[in-house]
Amino acid sequence: MINILSAPRKKKKPMSIYKIIWPFIFVTMIIVTNLVFSSHSQATQASDSRLLKNAISLRQAGKTQQALDILEPLKTQYIDHKRVNIELVMNYINIREYNDAQDIILHLKSLSLSTNESTKLQSLQKKLNGLILNKKSSHSFATELFFYAGIDSMLSKYIYDELDDFYEWEEFSYEGDDMEEYYDEGDYTESYFLDEANLIDSQDNNETNDTIFWDDNTKSEITESEENSYTAQQIKFFHRYQPHQQFTVFGTKNTLRWSNNISIYQQQIDDEFSDNYGQIKMDSTLALLQQDSWLIDFRLRGRYHFNDNRHRLSDQGAQISLTLPFARSQAKIGFEYKKKSFTGMADINDADISIPWLEYSYKLSKQFKVRIGTRYRQKSATDPYSSYDNTNIYMSLIYYDRSYNAFITLSHDQLHYKIDQPELVRWSNEERKSLVAGLKYKLSSHFNLGFNGHFIENNIGKDNQEDEWYRLEGYISYRF
Repeated sequence: MINILSAPRKKKKPMSIYKIIWPFIFVTMIIVTNLVFSSHSQATQASDSRLLKNAISLRQAGKTQQALDILEPLKTQYIDHKRVNIELVMNYINIREYNDAQDIILHLKSLSLSTNESTKLQSLQKKLNGLILNKKSSHSFATELFFYAGIDSMLSKYIYDELDDFYEWEEFSYEGDDMEEYYDEGDYTESYFLDEANLIDSQDNNETNDTIFWDDNTKSEITESEENSYTAQQIKFFHRYQPHQQFTVFGTKNTLRWSNNISIYQQQIDDEFSDNYGQIKMDSTLALLQQDSWLIDFRLRGRYHFNDNRHRLSDQGAQISLTLPFARSQAKIGFEYKKKSFTGMADINDADISIPWLEYSYKLSKQFKVRIGTRYRQKSATDPYSSYDNTNIYMSLIYYDRSYNAFITLSHDQLHYKIDQPELVRWSNEERKSLVAGLKYKLSSHFNLGFNGHFIENNIGKDNQEDEWYRLEGYISYRF
């Protein structure tokens, strides 16, 4: 019989050292990792805290834009950080970005605020409401000063016929569809009327009853070119009246707006044979707006041109237009009537002009907008040789943001003169192509820098005459 109690026992294996220490290693690694990340997080938060304090100091020193450059990235990272948001509100108020300030206040109201924070927010909201109300005062005024420097250049190629025995040459002032209109079709640039001395041309007139047969063998091409630099000054006055109360039309509320602009322009040409040029321009527009439905406006305009301090031309007109918005686009239809009156012997170029027009614009994005349009210009002049019909088609691309505004416009005109008898004139058609571009940079709330470029190409009577004209100019302006 086996004695169980005396049977030999199995010896236990000693426990491995790794099984004893690995839990301590694992815990140690977790603690070290937490310490590293916690240290990095605390360092990051400390760095961001210093940035916030720096932004506060910049705001207090009046350096608003530099403060915004710090706060806007912080807002992205700490979207619900109360002090960051409050600082943004104060800075947006300083640069008069009231819509952005109001958006942040609405966000802050959705957060849990202490009594002190609620009081601060209410104070900011009250201040913002007062500024918005003041901004929407019934009357607003502004003045802007400009200084320009630029270059004008013209190149003309025309056919000279040597049949002098059959007719006499007579000079006359070529006014036609003057180049001013290419720079006065929108709000993006200035209008100019070229010195009459630069628009003198020659035209053959048959003073006898003889029939003239044109012979290519008697023709030769003549090229003339001229380039002038210039400086100019301009002052603009702006006034807008928009009453707070709305008007009921057809049972709905409408907003009334009356805008007035006056500008005085003086140009000095760097040429002893050219007279200085001046222009006084006045515009008055009365508009009635029904929000998101339609806008109708009536505009009176006047342009008064001077050479050598003598009044040369009055260009006055009236326009009515209707604008209809559609989501991201809008369509405009309008009609304009203008009357041009010259002084002295040039009054033979007096004319009445009527222009029906149509325009469509589409907002491609927050910064880009495209615009296309057409005008049909009918000119009836005292001199029948200056009367014509003109079909104009144009397209513009416009860019705008807080600091930059830019545009480029392509335009094509097809003119047909009323007198097209070969016995009287050698040509009756004219084709014009033009490109206008501009860039404006906002240096501050008062100063702007800008650059404009204009190019026009004329083809008269299927290559009987070709003209090229361009202007390059830069400017600086101050608005107050």
